[in-house]
Amino acid sequence: MTFRRQIAMGLIVLAGTASVHIAVILAGVGALQSLSPATAHWSPLATWLAMMSTGFGTVLLGHALQILLWASALKLTDALHTLEEAMYFALVTTTTLGYGDVTLTKHSRMFGAISAVSGLLTFGFSTAFLIGVLSAVMARTA
Repeated sequence: MTFRRQIAMGLIVLAGTASVHIAVILAGVGALQSLSPATAHWSPLATWLAMMSTGFGTVLLGHALQILLWASALKLTDALHTLEEAMYFALVTTTTLGYGDVTLTKHSRMFGAISAVSGLLTFGFSTAFLIGVLSAVMARTA
């Protein structure tokens, strides 16, 4: 894959994964808004557990889909040979862990780097979402 194609494909996948992640977070907000009235008469602990579990589940789903999309793109572009290898690479790259035991060729490196940028952006978004959920729960149960 040429350098320009890596950048173009990487930005397309980044935009797609960011869009999916945002959609999942918005669905989580809707789920939390629906759950909130039901917890009005629950104990503070039960409210906290229900709301935070929903928030964490939302974030986990968003990141799992992001990793699946990156892995699919890595496999479809022949950057990696197996889906298992691509899933592993996508996971350690989007989390910026980067063990280095699975690497991309020179013709796919930029594509992988953009995957790391995608992870940085969406983990920041997820953190902000969870802080918002925690703040709302703390305000309700205080």
